[in-house]
Amino acid sequence: MSNRAVLFLFQQVKCGRNKSQYQRAQYACQHYETHFITRRGICSELEDDAATVHTAGETAFMRFVLPIWMIYTALKIVRSHDVAYTHTDYSPQALLAGYCLHLAGLPWVADIFDSPHFGIDLEGMPQSPGRVIARIYNNGLLAITRRTLKHANLVVIALAPGILSSYDINPDRDNVLYTTNGTDVDYTSRQIVQWDDHTTDDLVTLAYIGPIREQRGLQQVLDAISQLDRDDIELRLVGPLRQQNDDWLSNIQNQRHDVTVLGRVPHPDALKEISNADICLCPLTDSIENYQYSYPVKVFEYMAAGKPIIATELDGVSQIVTDQESAILVPPDNSDEWATAIEDLADTPTRRELLGETAREEVKQYDWGRINNKIWEAIEVEI
Repeated sequence: MSNRAVLFLFQQVKCGRNKSQYQRAQYACQHYETHFITRRGICSELEDDAATVHTAGETAFMRFVLPIWMIYTALKIVRSHDVAYTHTDYSPQALLAGYCLHLAGLPWVADIFDSPHFGIDLEGMPQSPGRVIARIYNNGLLAITRRTLKHANLVVIALAPGILSSYDINPDRDNVLYTTNGTDVDYTSRQIVQWDDHTTDDLVTLAYIGPIREQRGLQQVLDAISQLDRDDIELRLVGPLRQQNDDWLSNIQNQRHDVTVLGRVPHPDALKEISNADICLCPLTDSIENYQYSYPVKVFEYMAAGKPIIATELDGVSQIVTDQESAILVPPDNSDEWATAIEDLADTPTRRELLGETAREEVKQYDWGRINNKIWEAIEVEI
């Protein structure tokens, strides 16, 4: 381990072996004295390995002064430690703090594994005066971010390159590192075990893993299965729910086929759901910038499980699977195409098996070990 310190300025670091933020944080803790400066804290699994953890909290006041607090906390650490660089996530608050610390002389790694505009897109139109103020504030920070991101010593882009056009960054610059999300192939493969608590031989089980929101493109799947004139389709939705979706979720149970909403489950249980599925789904809409360019972690987990995949054809997804070989890609927001793809795979088990085998081979190039080594080799060169 290096004697030098690293400052991690993240909104939070969630638990989850295959999450990008967890992987970055874990690797940093293994190789550096790592100080976390966050709004919501870090995963309990990493707390023992962290040098220090500084958490701002969730108050409305702190949300607005977060960049200032991050800068102040970082400078206190700098006074007593040999800091190698500042590592920020994609949030506008962290990026602004990273830029200011860069002006103060600290090397800066900007880690863009989601779009800085992502949170604003998901919120939609604000419904209260407080939300209106927050949206104006966040858009202001985002405007600054678009002008400052190019000044980072290293920009790690875990999104399809097309997103750089929004940030005045030359995609061919030497200090831009393109990578993807990934999966811990060995861990995921070990966790994928068969169970038979809810499946029967005469059902074709479709599994979706991820936040259960209409914005995730799930409506096109629901519309698709409602078109199918068959009674052997089962859809299982696994992931966190939001109260704002109550009206939409209440209509799910009115669909023609069996739809089960499991909600959030522990990660090993989500992997078991993948294991027991006949077909795995990744519907996304192109109306949210992040979805156009993202490399969804669930797709890598589906691949590691050797499952046939139906996914929306977007820039990011299209770069990690091969259409008709390791997945079936369908146009955005096209329920007719989704219905055709689901029915075709439901009727052809041998094709499902072939797609899954190809996916299991292709995912090996996206193992987190490979990706992490690539990122930190670039950091050592640029910092």
